[in-house]
Formats: sequence, C-alpha cells, structure tokens
Amino acid sequence: MLLDASVFRRVLDNLLSNALKFSPAGGRVTLRTEYAESVVRVHVADEGPGIPPEHREHIFSLFEIVTLRQREVLQIGLGLAFCKLAVEAHDGRIFVGENVPHGAVFTVEIPVAGATVVTS
Repeated sequence: MLLDASVFRRVLDNLLSNALKFSPAGGRVTLRTEYAESVVRVHVADEGPGIPPEHREHIFSLFEIVTLRQREVLQIGLGLAFCKLAVEAHDGRIFVGENVPHGAVFTVEIPVAGATVVTS
C-alpha cells in the first residue's frame, strides 16, 4: 500500500485525540484495524456523545463544529477536515457511524495497491 507514514500518523493522532477528548472519564477508546477486499480499514471508536446522523457528513468540512450534548470541548474545526483531505489524497475515504450503545466510530479505508510506505 502506498502511504505517507508521517501524514497517516497525524490522521491517527487526530482521531485518537478526538476520541479521548470526547469520551467521558473512564470511557473506552478502541483502535482496530482490519484487511478485507483489498482495503485496509482503521476504526477508532469512543464512548462519547456520538455524532447525530444529520451532522455526520458536515463534520469533515473546514471549520465545521457540531455542538455536543455532554460538555464543552475546545474545537477549531480543522482536524477532521485535515483527516479527510489526507485520506482522500491516499485514494481512501473516511466516515463516521454510531458506536452502540453510545459514542462514535470513525473509519478510515485505504486501498491496498502494493506494499510501499513512504516515510518523511
């Protein structure tokens, strides 16, 4: 898979930081990877307030901030926009779904096209 390790590390750092930021004290954050159908998937799940369905596409837009129910968390609206740009630059996609019974699951899918990792 052709991957810029430095950029992808920032994507994972941002997703994990957000998961920790929005999870309650004592909540669980899970990172899971899988390989299926020529795609590598990375799932970051949290137990926070979740993302309402009507906001799931908008949160990846530049400066888009969704007000959450649980608590005020400092947000700028750049992190998920960066993640989307970086993932799409790798011919991948990023999306968010529901973590049952509560929370969000962010999924990154990157197609496998060989075995080259570019480091910088």
